[in-house]
Amino acid sequence: MQNKTISQEEKEEAHNKFWYKLRDVSKEASETVGTMHVLYMGMEYFASECKLCAPNKEEAREMMIDVIDRVLEADDD
Repeated sequence: MQNKTISQEEKEEAHNKFWYKLRDVSKEASETVGTMHVLYMGMEYFASECKLCAPNKEEAREMMIDVIDRVLEADDD
């Protein structure tokens, strides 16, 4: 099997598709179970996945904290 080279355009397309589908399904679910529940479950799911994929708990924690800090420090204007 040959390794396919993935272009930057393909990566951006996959990123955007994932982001918007995630947003859409979150909005749909929030109509039934509520926004805070959806947000909590989403954070729990992705934190669990990060823990599973990271080499160790410390690196998983660092990644999660980095994301939280970036979001909280973002200019929301």
